[in-house]
Amino acid sequence: MTDEHAQHYNAIKDVVLTDFLDKDPETTFKASDIWKDQPAIVGFRIVVVLHEKLGAATFKRDYWNGGETYFDKSKGFYKALG
Repeated sequence: MTDEHAQHYNAIKDVVLTDFLDKDPETTFKASDIWKDQPAIVGFRIVVVLHEKLGAATFKRDYWNGGETYFDKSKGFYKALG
């Protein structure tokens, strides 16, 4: 892992995400939980991390059907990755 990749990883690994469309009640977890059980490249999975809830249900229904969608209340991903 390059220094740049390590910096990005360290910036996002502890960001708290919220699963609010697929869970009732909402659940929160650390971003690193997304990739803890399987590789990030081989057999990869793609998730959406949103910085606002407005329009999220429509986005998921129309463009991300069946995909994992999470809310980043702190905007930690947005801040870290610009």
